Amino acid sequence: MAERRSLSNKIRFEVFKRDSFTCQYCGKKAPDVVLNVDHIKPVADGGTNDIFNLITSCFECNNGKRDIPLDKQKELDKQRESLEILEERRKQLDMLFKWKTELTSVKNYELEKMEQFILDTYDVSLTDSGKNNLQKYIKEFGINEVMESTQIAFDQYDSFEKAFNYIPRICNVRKQQQDHPEYKDIYYLSKIAESNCAYYSKHRVINFLKAYYTPDDFDYLKMQFSKLRNWTELRDLLESYYGVEL
Repeated sequence: MAERRSLSNKIRFEVFKRDSFTCQYCGKKAPDVVLNVDHIKPVADGGTNDIFNLITSCFECNNGKRDIPLDKQKELDKQRESLEILEERRKQLDMLFKWKTELTSVKNYELEKMEQFILDTYDVSLTDSGKNNLQKYIKEFGINEVMESTQIAFDQYDSFEKAFNYIPRICNVRKQQQDHPEYKDIYYLSKIAESNCAYYSKHRVINFLKAYYTPDDFDYLKMQFSKLRNWTELRDLLESYYGVEL
């Protein structure tokens, strides 16, 4: 015969919570009735104190349950299965909330570290609006990228406000360069054209090169771009090289 072990208050509380402090036999609730924790499979028959073998019952049902016919066992087994599913859903919900709480904690920590980085480096405290914007940047680009772009922005601009506003732009450019390494070549060629041509449609050329340029083109185009004297020569060069109208 199995030895009956007393249930801890922690286990009893977990069972009561799972069953919403409601007798699973008659539906009565605390505090209208005194609740007990009952074994679905009796200890005498090998039942354990596993939470899935425990059920909430009121004092009256617990003391009168020996009168339940044996053919009710199937219903109890079905009920136990439903309780197991409910318990698993509760566990997963607890884990979900824990995960969300941890994510929020990490996000807050990242923001605090960036605020401290700006304060230590530039001796400037962010306004609430600045904190909100910084949090958006971190969410979109990640803490490492925002920190790198912040450093670049403040190295380039003396004005704090101007530098701060340029952080997302720098993040976007760096992301484009990571996703499209060839863009670095394109912007370099664009700079050459800009210095050699009195008039030239910068965005038009950049978009054209983004559509047709390959890294194998760089050496040839770099040499040809250095010889340009005007927009007409640039346009003719690209149209002739790619066979597409600019």
